[in-house]
Amino acid sequence: MSRGCDWNCSFCTERRDQSGGERRRDLHSVEMELKELMLRHEDLRIQFIDDNLLPQIGVLDAADRVGHATALSWADGFLSMLLEIKRDREEKFGWRGIFRVEDFFAYERDLPNFLDNLQASGCRMLAFGIEHGNDVKRRKMKAGPSASNAKFQELFARLRSIGIHSKAYFILGGQKETTETAEETIRFAIDSGVSLAYFALYKEFVPALRTLQRAQIDGSNIHSSYSHYDQLKINWDTIMDTADGNVDDHALSAFIGRIDPNRDQIDPKALLTCYDQLAQIGFRFADLVKYSDHHSTESPASSILNKVNFSNQDAYEAKVAAAYVRFYMRPEFIATYRSLLASGY
Repeated sequence: MSRGCDWNCSFCTERRDQSGGERRRDLHSVEMELKELMLRHEDLRIQFIDDNLLPQIGVLDAADRVGHATALSWADGFLSMLLEIKRDREEKFGWRGIFRVEDFFAYERDLPNFLDNLQASGCRMLAFGIEHGNDVKRRKMKAGPSASNAKFQELFARLRSIGIHSKAYFILGGQKETTETAEETIRFAIDSGVSLAYFALYKEFVPALRTLQRAQIDGSNIHSSYSHYDQLKINWDTIMDTADGNVDDHALSAFIGRIDPNRDQIDPKALLTCYDQLAQIGFRFADLVKYSDHHSTESPASSILNKVNFSNQDAYEAKVAAAYVRFYMRPEFIATYRSLLASGY
């Protein structure tokens, strides 16, 4: 429904100074597409993949009355369409989308019954970019205002209370990231109350975009530095399956020792018990882990990688694995996962 973004996050290639700002389809165009989907699918589940579900009202100047009115009109009309579909299809319709939290709070403030209408229109899940577990680092990454950890926790609790699941996008790595600051992100993800967490591997996309748009000087390998990537190996399911309940399994012990070197975060027996219960209802790390590509470990891309991975790829990969294992291998996530499946996830 939209392209571009009016925000200017430091890490994002869709930022305003790269994308030129948000462009949004008119409501009639969206309505026609929704009606076409209704004709094709009796049981309709929609994932709106826009970076921002509704017009980006939170970035507008307070004096921009026309911009505010236009955004509110579009949002109100869009939710009215979804409410109509929900009344017609009842439980055979559901949807999920993505918000910047500042936009969400602005709509909550300015659009009557906003939260109730989200729930009544069939919203099953909302996703938010949190990026970092440290408030100060988050504001720097967002290059502007952002909600505090406490505000995110309060929001996720309110969504949960009306049956809307939440998803958070975090980023691990970056030029000033350390194992200690990455740990702040992992701990907040666990404590936040969010339903799902994705831990993206930081990549120098903005410098890459600028570099690749320029002609390469003869004899330089700068384009190769920014255009070669590897994929993180996700073999965690195999390790759990092979252990088959044996806490003394060699591969399992080596894996836990790698992601929890102090042996104070992960209990092997609890880990295998939780994984077994989740696996019985379809959970696999391989299905869940996203955004796992990283700058190549081979030269010349390795020179970029070593600026954003604690200068230690083994430690970095271990921290990423620890983030996923510690977030998802918790007894309380089992109930969350069952609820997600019941809602059509």
